[in-house]
Amino acid sequence: MFVFIIKELREERGITLKQLAKKIELSKRHLIKIERNEIHDIKLSTLYKIAHELGISITNLYYTMEDQEKLRNEMYMYIDKCGLNSKEAKKISEILDMLQNFRNI
Repeated sequence: MFVFIIKELREERGITLKQLAKKIELSKRHLIKIERNEIHDIKLSTLYKIAHELGISITNLYYTMEDQEKLRNEMYMYIDKCGLNSKEAKKISEILDMLQNFRNI
């Protein structure tokens, strides 16, 4: 299971949703669903078009489970090192749990 980070990558490059949708010949509504990780059976050709327009490889469009586990471990190390308060640590943990739960969909 993959968690796509297309929205973040698109915004980093200053590309609007409308611009990207038009360039890859996809409806804005469909692209929104992809960016929100609401669609899990995306055609490889669609991913290729998105990656091409963002100037990256397809493998840079998503977090893998390994990436998520690495993020979780880094979070725990950062909490130990910097002494985040429980509210901050809880919020970070919730985000990582949400990403982890995509695996079960």
